[in-house]
Amino acid sequence: MQLSADGTTIISVTNEDIHEGLFIIPDTVTAIGKEAFKGCTHLRKLRLPKNITLDEETFKECTGL
Repeated sequence: MQLSADGTTIISVTNEDIHEGLFIIPDTVTAIGKEAFKGCTHLRKLRLPKNITLDEETFKECTGL
């Protein structure tokens, strides 16, 4: 997982960051960048913190969701 310099925005996630189909977004994250999860075909479920901002293409090509 690549985070912004201040640790509040997810820039990118790869299939290697996903464990047993699950990705847990840290509570310190308040936003997820455009296409941050693009192509994460292993992603089956997420655990999101409250009050997070998502882009409409955050999960583009995530065929497992």
